[in-house]
Amino acid sequence: MKTSVRDTRRAPEMVDISDETARQYWSRRLKVSEETLKSAVRAIHQLEFSKLEAYLKNTRFLSRLNGSANLGGH
Repeated sequence: MKTSVRDTRRAPEMVDISDETARQYWSRRLKVSEETLKSAVRAIHQLEFSKLEAYLKNTRFLSRLNGSANLGGH
């Protein structure tokens, strides 16, 4: 008799930017403006929450890194 292994993978969360209420929810959840959310979707051509989150975190990191490099005034 075979033992069944339960598939524990979940479908990825998909971000809806077509509806204003949904866009506001996802913007708050990702801690960005609605415009930034729409720009991120356009930039990576993805609506998957985890991919958008990773992209936005990377963008923030690079932004801070570039900002600290410019503090020298040169």
